[in-house]
Amino acid sequence: MAGTHLPEKWRAYADTMRDGLSTRKAGERIGVDHKPAWRWRHKVMAFLAPTEQPPLGKV
Repeated sequence: MAGTHLPEKWRAYADTMRDGLSTRKAGERIGVDHKPAWRWRHKVMAFLAPTEQPPLGKV
């Protein structure tokens, strides 16, 4: 999570993602605005997304 601020809030933020909270509710829970919560969510999702698609027919 290079370049992000508030590293002490990341564990709590991960819990909000696990709980399925919206970015607005996640921000409220951990004490940040919904805008950084939205950016953090997209960083996490980009990290978790596969970088390559499997060849067709080889799933």
